[in-house]
Amino acid sequence: RMAMMRNLLAPYEQRPWAQTNWILVRLWRGCGFGYRYTRLPHLLKTKPEDANLPSLQKPCPSLLLQRHMAELLSQDKDMAAMFLNSVLNQLNWAFSEFIGMIQEIQQAAERPERNFVDTRQLKVCATCFDLSVSLLRVLEMTITLVPEIFLDWTRPSAELLLRRLAQLLNQVLNRVTAERNLFDRVVNLRLPGLESVDHYPILVAVTGILVRILVDSDKQGISRAASVLLSDPCFQLRSIQYLLGEGDAGAASATANTSLCMH
Repeated sequence: RMAMMRNLLAPYEQRPWAQTNWILVRLWRGCGFGYRYTRLPHLLKTKPEDANLPSLQKPCPSLLLQRHMAELLSQDKDMAAMFLNSVLNQLNWAFSEFIGMIQEIQQAAERPERNFVDTRQLKVCATCFDLSVSLLRVLEMTITLVPEIFLDWTRPSAELLLRRLAQLLNQVLNRVTAERNLFDRVVNLRLPGLESVDHYPILVAVTGILVRILVDSDKQGISRAASVLLSDPCFQLRSIQYLLGEGDAGAASATANTSLCMH
């Protein structure tokens, strides 16, 4: 079991990292913030998709393998830093690709001639979104099991990892929470193939990480995390307000599920 976990935690570069990440997500699903569903809440009334999809697997977390993961990451600081940097790199890539694709989809869908959007493009776009969510969930699992990787600044890589994490969280929040933005417009198009692309899955994953570092940490950890998050140039208070369901009626309605989970 330890050997398997060590292989799963090897840096993601130059290997089939997406499949590895799905395995790690399976170990966590059922423990994460707002992560005890089989189907996404907004899809409950629709016809089920392929039940073999990773996103439709029933929650069945492994506390034993989570303990092995925590032990390995706590003991091997170099491996922990390389693993987390690779996860952050892939998250940056997957979310950037997703944003680029929804820009193209939105432009095609809103042209007067209503050009047909290639179904393959929609599938790749949805996959990049699902990968972004799953990478965020692995970060949530890691920071829950081994918070010192980010918050214990006696570890050489901790401060840099926390700053990278804050930067990515702020970028995701800014893209997803801006009112009537690109993300909103594409979600509201309700295109076949993009059913999984919605505010709920990505916002609850981000919220799980924020709760862990800003609420469920010790005083010093909360202070460090808040300082880094607020000092990041991309930080916008309105994104946190949106996440909490505050602001105008539109924002409150769009994040009702998230705010209910948080309360």
